[in-house]
This record gives sequence, C-alpha cells and structure tokens, in this order.
Amino acid sequence: MSKIKSLFLGLCLLLCLAGCKNENEEDFILECACDPFSSVSFQVTSDDFNVFENGTYTLEDVTITGSDIEDFELTLQDIEIQYGSTTETILTLKSTDWQPQDYALQLNIGNEYSADLDLNIVLSTGECCAGLPTPESISIDGIIQENPYQVIRITLE
Repeated sequence: MSKIKSLFLGLCLLLCLAGCKNENEEDFILECACDPFSSVSFQVTSDDFNVFENGTYTLEDVTITGSDIEDFELTLQDIEIQYGSTTETILTLKSTDWQPQDYALQLNIGNEYSADLDLNIVLSTGECCAGLPTPESISIDGIIQENPYQVIRITLE
C-alpha cells in the first residue's frame, strides 16, 4: 500500500507542477507582440499641397523601378493625422517579402520627378522579435531619413 500512496502522491505533485504557469513568461509574450515591417510611406507635396489630393497626380502616374521589385506594390492610402481631426493621402510602397539586403530603387512620379530610393533591410536582433526584416536606413537622393517607420515627406520641385 505504501508504493501506491507514493505513486499517487508523486502523480499529484507532477500534475500540480504541470498546471502552474509562469506569469512572467506570459507578460514577456504580451510585451513581444511584433508587427512585421511591411511598408514605407511617403507624403508627396508640391507648393505645400498634397499632389494626390489636389489631382496633380494619380497612382497611375507613379512607378518604381530597380532590382527585386516583383513583390512590391504601390498604393494610395488615407491616414488620420492630428488625432483624427483630418486625413491625408499618402503613397505606400508595400511588400510581403522583404529580404535582408540593400534595395536600390527609383521612384518616378509623372515624367517630371524621379528620386533614388535606397533601403537597407536587416534582420532584427534581441530577445523580442528577433529575425524579422526591419529597415536599418532609408535614403532619398542620398539623404538619410531620420525615422524610416514614420511617413517620409517628399517635396516635388
């Protein structure tokens, strides 16, 4: 009978330990919810007016050329600004398959404007969200943009 009690006690202890959860682990998982990098957004203006909102250009006037562009998509998107009090139309360059590499692209808007667009995509590091493609730098005509996650302003001259 002693062996059965010991076996039963051991089984209860094992079930108890298996049922315990590590709350710190759950907090870590919640803090590490990662949104993968998917797009670069541009506000395109001329004379302080948005060229897509005032009808100067449409999405059909915009092209992207360069290497490895088969997975890229150009779209126009309305975003809320100033705490939702107004919206702005932005140009978005999307991809579902960013790879860690340097992208040398040319952004063309109409026949009048083109810009060299260089994107340096790397894999993220660290404990949280490691291994996801993320922009290390973005430059337009050689000028590095400070925050590649924000909407980048392009002024047509």
